Amino acid sequence: DGIKFYNASGIEKDMLDILKESGVNTIRLRLWHTPESGQSTLSEVKALSQQIKAKGMNVWLSVHYSDTWADPGHQVKPAAWNAASFTDLADSVYKYTKKVMMEIDPDIIQIGNEINGGFLLPSGSTSNVTNFIALLNEGIRAVREVSSNTKIMVHVAGFDVAGWFYQQLKTNSVDYDLIGL
Repeated sequence: DGIKFYNASGIEKDMLDILKESGVNTIRLRLWHTPESGQSTLSEVKALSQQIKAKGMNVWLSVHYSDTWADPGHQVKPAAWNAASFTDLADSVYKYTKKVMMEIDPDIIQIGNEINGGFLLPSGSTSNVTNFIALLNEGIRAVREVSSNTKIMVHVAGFDVAGWFYQQLKTNSVDYDLIGL
């Protein structure tokens, strides 16, 4: 878009070079399923992740499992998955996550973003822990099948729900590596 970036000395440079020279070693990218805006698409995120890796930095991928922002108050399924049965939805999470892993190969992957009350609502609501865990596990299974090196992060917003939330993951033996809080 013609945006120019400058380092602390006022010298115009590539944004990623400025970040790396400033000590940044990991870049967090968000991925939307089929965004109307055309931003944060798989192809756009893949291209940026390749640039990041070429600079020697790590990619932390936040998969929103939505066509737009996913946060505690907004966890809408991608339009393409709206009519899916629960079984088909779980299969879609698995296949999509596997495709993302094969295309991007992130160093860290978040299965969902700020999933305090679940994701892919209403099907994956934490009010039905069994369904929530089943969907989460399908994303995790896809990651583990593709890469033994990628770290899996489960991300919630705020300390107020963290104790209950992560206890549900422990109780249900969810396989993840990192807490995003």
